[in-house]
Amino acid sequence: NGIDLYLNDGTYYWGNDKSDLLQSIASGQDVGEGAFKRSIAAALLAAKGDVATGRAKMSVANYVGGKPSATVNAQARQAEIEKLKAAAKAKHIKYTPPKPLTPEQKQEQTDNLIWMNSNYALTAAPENPNVRAGVLRIMATMPNVKVTHTTTAGQATLTLSDSWPKLAGGGGESTVINARTGLPIASSDSEPGQPSTTFYYHPKRVSLAEVKAGKF
Repeated sequence: NGIDLYLNDGTYYWGNDKSDLLQSIASGQDVGEGAFKRSIAAALLAAKGDVATGRAKMSVANYVGGKPSATVNAQARQAEIEKLKAAAKAKHIKYTPPKPLTPEQKQEQTDNLIWMNSNYALTAAPENPNVRAGVLRIMATMPNVKVTHTTTAGQATLTLSDSWPKLAGGGGESTVINARTGLPIASSDSEPGQPSTTFYYHPKRVSLAEVKAGKF
């Protein structure tokens, strides 16, 4: 549980309760380090028709400065190795170093980042129709993405889903948004052999002044 606050420009504050959120705002520090701003900017580029550039920028929006560093990449690789070692130990089998990624796996890895950052944009600026349009244009470049018309708690919704079957662990994620407003309703993730986890959102439009005054 927690409270997320997104400003229109993508600035992000978070707290596990009201007082914690107010402290986050008072610090003036963007908890997202610009990731939501970059995701929104990438979506807007795609909405204007430059889908290729929007996709490229969306794939790196989560990195500080919008560009991955060699240190970050090395840390990510080491974290993946440690995860595989732990899995092998749990199964009482010998750890085997992973083979280099195939072109198809590299593509899915990039699509995985695009999916994550696209959801950042949808969560941070759901009521901006240009952001929604840009995100959907970018998602349309990914072969495993599906968009399904659904109904959730009596309201018309869209369920967006993606999967990465060629990557280690496989798995997939889905996001449910209100079909009319774009507001997020729920997100789920799953891995083979693991129970699915679902997060629910309870969005409300507020002003920063109201929040600072504790009126939320």
